Amino acid sequence: MVILKDPQGTDLKYEALDMKSTSTIKSPDTSNLMDFLELITPEKRSWWASSQPDRLTVDFRADLPLQGMREQKDLDLIGDPDTTMTAIKSRFGVKHVVIAGLDGYQGDFTGDFNRSSFEGIVLTAAEAGRLYQAVCGKTFDDVRYIHVHWGSELIFRVRAPGGSQVKDIVSFLSEYLSKTNVTPEKDQVIFNPLTRRELDPEETIEPETAVIAIAGEMRRLDVTRTGILNRPSVRRKLSYRNFSDSLDTRRPCCNCLACSSVCRAGLSPSILYHFAESGAEDLDSLGADLCFHCGLCTHVCPSNIPLSTGIGGINADAS
Repeated sequence: MVILKDPQGTDLKYEALDMKSTSTIKSPDTSNLMDFLELITPEKRSWWASSQPDRLTVDFRADLPLQGMREQKDLDLIGDPDTTMTAIKSRFGVKHVVIAGLDGYQGDFTGDFNRSSFEGIVLTAAEAGRLYQAVCGKTFDDVRYIHVHWGSELIFRVRAPGGSQVKDIVSFLSEYLSKTNVTPEKDQVIFNPLTRRELDPEETIEPETAVIAIAGEMRRLDVTRTGILNRPSVRRKLSYRNFSDSLDTRRPCCNCLACSSVCRAGLSPSILYHFAESGAEDLDSLGADLCFHCGLCTHVCPSNIPLSTGIGGINADAS
């Protein structure tokens, strides 16, 4: 177990757990990077396919800009960074490889990385680790990594079999906590802490459900800002309070474009959302099919507009 600190100095207990998956995926017998990536995270296929395949970055900056998660780099998922990236570069003939966001790293793949202007493929540490496993062997593990905020002091990273549902993760953690001094709250409500959307226990784990928060029935997420003058910012603290309608209110879009500044796919979520709300069709020309529902746009929106959910509706209609 690791002790993290949130921006206010509160201790947060972080622990990595494994559901012991035995399922594997056959590694493609090719040197086409996309053949591998679409098996690792299928939901990102369109985004990666629109990127330059000869440029690759592994970004160690936390996927979850919440409650101390910036400190957790998931280095254990990739092993030795230089060994991993050398193998990947050699197998796929990638010309430009950078490891970003890893404090103190001075290895072979040091370089500048600006997410907003980078046109290559961006991987998380977990994705790079699985890609390395696929490159080195005939199969690789069919798993997903889920971050779970249990109350306001416990954070788990769960390694779950591919195809797992939200209820499987909750059941696994409930059983684990039953063996400790932690008593799970009754009548649990399960949320995505970035979008604040209540999750269906039957939902399959995908990028939009790969981060979960769990609280009691009458408590909902209250994501408060720590930015200056309440400006749009990803520096928001995750906390809980008794549910009230005020947590679910939205205000008119103020056209701040904070959502565009954090979108990993380089989209303009507010524009897509407004088109979707107006009933417009054929929004793929604006990149709706590139969205893989990480939830960051909703997270930073100062008007509490459910941008990610709205864009998800576009993709659902298109399919």
